[in-house]
Amino acid sequence: MVDASQTHENPHAALADRGTPSRPTMSPQQAVSGGIGGGDPRETGLSPAIEPGWMVRGILREVAEQHIVLEVPGTNYRVHLVPTAPIATPVGKRITGRIDAQARRIDICHTGGNYIDPVFGRPRNLQGRVLAQLHSEGTLVIKPVVPMFIRLKVPQVPTMFDEGVLVTFAIEPGATFTPVEG
Repeated sequence: MVDASQTHENPHAALADRGTPSRPTMSPQQAVSGGIGGGDPRETGLSPAIEPGWMVRGILREVAEQHIVLEVPGTNYRVHLVPTAPIATPVGKRITGRIDAQARRIDICHTGGNYIDPVFGRPRNLQGRVLAQLHSEGTLVIKPVVPMFIRLKVPQVPTMFDEGVLVTFAIEPGATFTPVEG
């Protein structure tokens, strides 16, 4: 029989009781902003289409005829994206912009972490947390390593996926990058 004083609601509390550090947790504001500096990007008053916390910041590694290669700082990711406008940033310099993609189907999952597959090349399979629902665009802002605007296919709609839920999905070829100044 287990004594009530020995049970724990939080599975990590038992580890903390033994002197083993528990896993750090993130506040909702940190989860939305990526956990590094800044607050909730929705508090800026900007249109959802141009929230600064939802833009990707990377290093431009290559400009090819049909795509660019964007390196995600602090990772090994080199993502191939189709530019929607001329790229004025020199290769090797930081660039900021918006990534848009079309999901094939989005599923809620309960385990795993954030990723873009493959690490090098055109993104195909992604997993990340929902940052926002953009009902007017039929889009979710999801962060699988970097924030992306993901268009849904009918019959899926943004209200099917609560903010903060972990989702996994494949995307159609042709994920785009729209550069922004700043």
